[in-house]
Amino acid sequence: MGYDIVVYKNKHRVVIELSRSLHAELFAIKRNYKTMNLVNFLEDFYRTNHIFEAPEIKILISELKNLSVDMNKKYLQELENILKVISEHDVIKIHVISD
Repeated sequence: MGYDIVVYKNKHRVVIELSRSLHAELFAIKRNYKTMNLVNFLEDFYRTNHIFEAPEIKILISELKNLSVDMNKKYLQELENILKVISEHDVIKIHVISD
């Protein structure tokens, strides 16, 4: 089970997936950090259904980038693809839901 990340833009929406393996990697790494307040919403599959809006989106992007420094390289491409989409200037909100 992964997550669907629905990215709402000015004129359309994009659905991307955060795979189960990337989810596991993020939370294995997160334990080394004292605070990752927004990433914490993503940890529990059953507490998802969170909507991030500005300025939370910028904080979420920053937290994910910080985690990527310690990440296994095999997951970097997937995370970079997610970051690319959610970092675009026309993103209004991000809705994270479990499958």
